[in-house]
Amino acid sequence: MSPREPRLEVRDLRIAFGDRVVSDVPSLSIGAGEIVGLAGESGSGKSITATAILGLAHTVGATVTGSVTLDGEELIGRPESELREVRGRRIAMIFQSPVGSFNPLFRVGDVFVRALRLHGAGSKSAARERARGALEEVLLPPELLDRYPHQLSGGQAARST
Repeated sequence: MSPREPRLEVRDLRIAFGDRVVSDVPSLSIGAGEIVGLAGESGSGKSITATAILGLAHTVGATVTGSVTLDGEELIGRPESELREVRGRRIAMIFQSPVGSFNPLFRVGDVFVRALRLHGAGSKSAARERARGALEEVLLPPELLDRYPHQLSGGQAARST
């Protein structure tokens, strides 16, 4: 794939709840190495559009039509097991409020370990070691793995997600 070819292409993406269309994206192309932010007013469909691109809109009751291709592979209609292999490895979304990504009942390390193991990190201890390394890469102390989300500052939480 050449650097100019789009890695992600969205065509005629329409997201609806019942008869109400909440987002309509005629086309969007993102090339290799590009980072895209969606901007718009509150309620304009930014989050549901990104959620649909990731193949997660059905979890909130939305109907999605159109085409989303990643490296030439169609994502719309793929089985959940295949989408799980794509999410987090080849495509991801960073939410505006990172603390909302954490379950307050679990320590930060538990969340890290679960996510890493879902994506092939192996044993719990191997996943925890990778989590420690990830925190150190963003200049956070590994001790944060033992804290609950409400014990993180806003900046710590943003760098932990």
